[in-house]
Amino acid sequence: MQGTKVSTTQDSRLYEFLQENGFYVDRTTADLLEKIVTTNDKKAILLRGPAGVGKTQLSWLVAQWLNAEYVFFQCTYGTDEDALLYKYVPSESTRSGIKITLGPVPRALKMSQRKKVVLVLDEFDKTRPSADALLLDVLQNTRVSLYLDDETIIMGNPDNLIIILTSNDMREFSEPLLRRLIVITLNPLPTSVVYEMLKKRFKENTVLLLAQIYDDTIKAGLRKPATIQELTQLGQILENGSDAPLQELLRMFIIKYDDDWVKFMQYVSSREPYKFVNDNANSDD
Repeated sequence: MQGTKVSTTQDSRLYEFLQENGFYVDRTTADLLEKIVTTNDKKAILLRGPAGVGKTQLSWLVAQWLNAEYVFFQCTYGTDEDALLYKYVPSESTRSGIKITLGPVPRALKMSQRKKVVLVLDEFDKTRPSADALLLDVLQNTRVSLYLDDETIIMGNPDNLIIILTSNDMREFSEPLLRRLIVITLNPLPTSVVYEMLKKRFKENTVLLLAQIYDDTIKAGLRKPATIQELTQLGQILENGSDAPLQELLRMFIIKYDDDWVKFMQYVSSREPYKFVNDNANSDD
């Protein structure tokens, strides 16, 4: 997320802004997303897709394009409603040594009263199913109820608030929650696009190998295909010179799960000699 070319006037379309910042998405998806966050009354989006397709980075770039505050919360296994509502921080001023402050949801609502905010609940599919209910009133009425000393209702400004949930489809969401979300699915990049992106950084032979590895991880049906970041790290090691066998490097940088490795090896051993990007790859392993 470093080196983002921040948009100060939204003088470019979202698609062009994403391209300038090295993020690829098809124009139809980018234009749809632009309309949702700028003109639609319902600014609540679910970005779905496998790990590594850029859901979180896309949410960050949308916030930069809008010149909006970015409120990010990483959900983990078992995240419940309290974690979304309250934040517990050490404090010497309280008898318990803990101070309760606003969690990501009420904080974003409060901030939206005076400025544009993009609230991102990353990997929301890791939360407990009961967390779905918490968001219903937030999405419907831009408000949330807190229970500290007394009940407090925090209202947000719907014109200033964009809510983005990301999901790797680890669990299904409740039907009432889905009705309040606009669902956008991000798919893995075409191999030809990955090839062109890597071509700007590496020598041709390295690019051909990295693009082949990427394509193999997609077609082998791995639960986590190779990402651009992982391929870039591997490419840097390859071009700087390494005595480690390629299989060891693949396990270190690309394929992190044992079951994925089995699938990968089975696919590679059975596939035809590789050809891609206008048939400009050779058939050598």
